[in-house]
Amino acid sequence: MNDKLPQESAQAHHAFICYRDLRVDRSIPKAAARCSKSHSLLKRWSARHHWQARVRAWDAEQNRLRDEAAKQALVEVTTEAVRQYELSAQRTLREMSAVAFTRLDQVAEWNDDDVILKDSKNVPTEALAAVKKISIRKDKSGNVVQKSIEMHDKLEAGAYLGKNQRLWGEKDTESEVAQRNNFLVFIQMAKSGQLNDLVKRITGEDMPDPEEVVELPSAGEPFQSRD
Repeated sequence: MNDKLPQESAQAHHAFICYRDLRVDRSIPKAAARCSKSHSLLKRWSARHHWQARVRAWDAEQNRLRDEAAKQALVEVTTEAVRQYELSAQRTLREMSAVAFTRLDQVAEWNDDDVILKDSKNVPTEALAAVKKISIRKDKSGNVVQKSIEMHDKLEAGAYLGKNQRLWGEKDTESEVAQRNNFLVFIQMAKSGQLNDLVKRITGEDMPDPEEVVELPSAGEPFQSRD
């Protein structure tokens, strides 16, 4: 495909490379102009050294390499999108779990006379996630006159976790879970631009405008679109 044939001169091989690399614009006249050789000479070299068979084999190999690269790109992009989605989902579950299961005594102590807020450096990270707001009010002299702590809604977090984990109601089958997760990954890729980048890497063109209307053709007719 790329190797010089035993009976092929260096100049003839260079002319073949010029012809091969023209790709879709490939023609003897254009190759002759590109390598500064006569049209008739390149025609003889083309026939003698089997240019057509060699470029067909070269084109097939390039298409194979391009398809492999596109498949690998799809795997890489999809894998990363799935990983990011899973990380996001796991983080959300961790945050909701912290809100649902953190106890107030993990962030504060109290008695009949006072509420003592624990040093945030000593409070577990998951417990900090459950804190919505801390208020400390002082008088004109700088003395603390009121301290309060507000936690995120435990019931709301518990409801989210129960729904996510299907603790009540019918549970999804494995195929339903996989289908939902794949759809969410697809939406995330579309929103982030990864889907368009992937399509462009494979086809060389951007995805069509999402507002473009595609009319379904009758049997045997090609697709047509209109804005």
